[in-house]
Amino acid sequence: MFRKLILEHLAKLELIMKTRQKRRSKSYQELLDEISPLYERLKVEALEQGRREGRREAQQEAQQEEHSIFLSRAVPLLLQVGMTIEQVAEQLQMDVEAVRQAAQNT
Repeated sequence: MFRKLILEHLAKLELIMKTRQKRRSKSYQELLDEISPLYERLKVEALEQGRREGRREAQQEAQQEEHSIFLSRAVPLLLQVGMTIEQVAEQLQMDVEAVRQAAQNT
């Protein structure tokens, strides 16, 4: 009798555990279903932001390169026509030290 009672309780406990597990699994699956689109959207947004930042960095690098090329050509020419480093810096609205460096790099 006692054994039968224990087996009945164990069977009920097993049923309760399975029911809870199904609920938990369903809740977990529902949560995944809700999170997945959000994750995908965030991933796409992060990729797009990375591309935008990459393009912006590439543009900045190109502008810096163009500026360097301009200085390497303009500074020596302006110095050859008799301008001082200070005058070149003033005309180009640059720091005197930057003009000195551009003059030395040519």
